[in-house]
Amino acid sequence: MNRFVRRTGACAVFGFRTDVDWLPSAAFELLVLGYLQEVSFTKAGMRSLQRRVKREAPGLAKTLEFRMWPQAE
Repeated sequence: MNRFVRRTGACAVFGFRTDVDWLPSAAFELLVLGYLQEVSFTKAGMRSLQRRVKREAPGLAKTLEFRMWPQAE
């Protein structure tokens, strides 16, 4: 995934490691979309998003096996 991020120039790639139930994943995705509105689409912004998800939704992120690959420094 890191190579994909580097080659495409994406700010980050994120998703779930396995298949997830739609309702908990929809709730989680709404949280993430809200957080995305508050950060810049830069390396620093994506790292901030990653920290916020870990801080504010750690249980749901763990249950859903959420993964995020921001651009490397």
